[in-house]
Amino acid sequence: MDRIRKGVAIMNVTFREPRGDGTGGWRLEFLAGKGAEEGVIPCPPDSRTRSEDFVHAVLDHWMPGFPVGGYIPRAKALMQKASRTGEDPIPDFQDLGEELLLHGERPGEPLWSILPGDLTAHLPTRKVAGRGPLAHLCGRLGKGTVRSMLVVHLIQVGREAMGPARATWYARGMDYERRVAVGKALAELFEWMDRTVRERGWRAAQGELALASDVVRFRFECPLTWEWARPVEPARSREVG
Repeated sequence: MDRIRKGVAIMNVTFREPRGDGTGGWRLEFLAGKGAEEGVIPCPPDSRTRSEDFVHAVLDHWMPGFPVGGYIPRAKALMQKASRTGEDPIPDFQDLGEELLLHGERPGEPLWSILPGDLTAHLPTRKVAGRGPLAHLCGRLGKGTVRSMLVVHLIQVGREAMGPARATWYARGMDYERRVAVGKALAELFEWMDRTVRERGWRAAQGELALASDVVRFRFECPLTWEWARPVEPARSREVG
């Protein structure tokens, strides 16, 4: 369960040893219940990839209140990531649009809630499941046109969520302008967490993650109690005059 306590955002985190079938890894409790393994932080050989995925899930999904799993929440979180890291968001949004064209709508997120109005106007009048409506759009307008319109729309969705995301951070008692520094500290904290379970050979572990604007901390609660805190780099003072 995630909770707020005096400007500190707290959530439970679990670890299960990765398996050959792709299950296991780090799981944030706020992502539980979204699907079988949805919300699990993948554990590829590249530890940097793991830490980036963890930071993205925590800072760009959890902190602003964007669920994982739907196209619209993911679009909002991708814009948060781009704003935080300074990376070009276009490739990520192109991948998201291509995924939508490939897989179609998801349970709980009907197509009409994802597409821009100028595309929904061309949807078939009769109900068609899965990729049927998208195939209809691509056949009528051309796949390239539909893809471009999707990407532009998803980017706009992300931009429009910037204000609400900022407001949610401050409502949690956290400084939105400190996201870059918090992200760096969180990445180092996760690398310690990940290294700990691997070096000790733990098959399962759980603990509590706490974030504040000046420090991030993780406390293992099982199989033993052990914690580490990483201070967030202080904000640079601004010269006046």
